[in-house]
Amino acid sequence: MAIMTSDNQNNIDIEAIARSVIAHKKSAQKRANYSLNSVRNVLNQPREELKTLMDHIDKDTTISKNVLSCIANQFHKSITGCHLKQNRLTILVSNGAAATQLRFSKTAILTCLRQQGLWEIATIEIKVKPFSKQD
Repeated sequence: MAIMTSDNQNNIDIEAIARSVIAHKKSAQKRANYSLNSVRNVLNQPREELKTLMDHIDKDTTISKNVLSCIANQFHKSITGCHLKQNRLTILVSNGAAATQLRFSKTAILTCLRQQGLWEIATIEIKVKPFSKQD
C-alpha cells in the first residue's frame, strides 16, 4: 500500500515501514533473550565449576586482605592483586617504584603473614602490573 505525500512527490510504503519496525522489535527481543540466556548458561553449568571459581576468588580476596595488613598504608593503592599458587605468593603492583620498595620488605611481609598463620607461603614474588584503562 503506497500513500502519496502532501507534495505528491514521494511515495511512502506503509507495509515496508511496518515490516521494518517489526524486524527491529524482534532483533531487540533476541538481544535481550541472548543476554538472559547467557546468564542462564552460567547458572546451568555444573555447580562444582562455579564453586571452584568462587573458592579461588575467596582465597585471593583473603590473601589480599592479609597482605594489605602487613604493608605500609602508602602502598595500599599500588596493590592491584595478590595470588597464592604452589606456596608462592605473587603480589601485583601498579608501578615500579612501589614494587622496588616492597621487594626490600619481602622478609618483613613474609614474617607478618606467618604470624597470621599463613605458613604455606614459601616465597614472595612482586610483579609490576599497571592498571588497565578499563579499571
